[in-house]
Amino acid sequence: MKFFMQSFILSAVLLTSSIPGFSSEAFARDGKRKGGGMGKILKQLDLSEDQKEQLKTIRKDNKKMGKADKGKIKELWGQMKSKFGSDASESEVRALHEQIKNLKMEKMEKRFSRIMKIRTILTVEQRKKFQSLRDERKKGKRKGRHSDFGDE
Repeated sequence: MKFFMQSFILSAVLLTSSIPGFSSEAFARDGKRKGGGMGKILKQLDLSEDQKEQLKTIRKDNKKMGKADKGKIKELWGQMKSKFGSDASESEVRALHEQIKNLKMEKMEKRFSRIMKIRTILTVEQRKKFQSLRDERKKGKRKGRHSDFGDE
């Protein structure tokens, strides 16, 4: 029974590592993200020089924080995986999982705050165009994928 639980938990860990953003499919052969992301969209918004500078600052700050957060999460995942192969208690493994979960929640909050900062920089017209371009980009990503919900 103990072996079954450990196998089940390890499977759950491995499955969650396939979440978009963590999977290798999100990267091209050269290790860079596919697409162009938000930067590509922002370039299409006819930004003023002041807006460009403000956005550059936000993105630079985010990049620094993002690397630190990603490194910490990766380190904790490594610790948790090694605990699965050892005689560590369930509470030790759960504590690591809780830390990872909390870091991911913090990361989501930071992302939302960044989006809100960007929103305050853009004009209403730019926001509308931004949303339209994001929607187009999302449709393009879904194109060709199998879907049971008729998204194709």
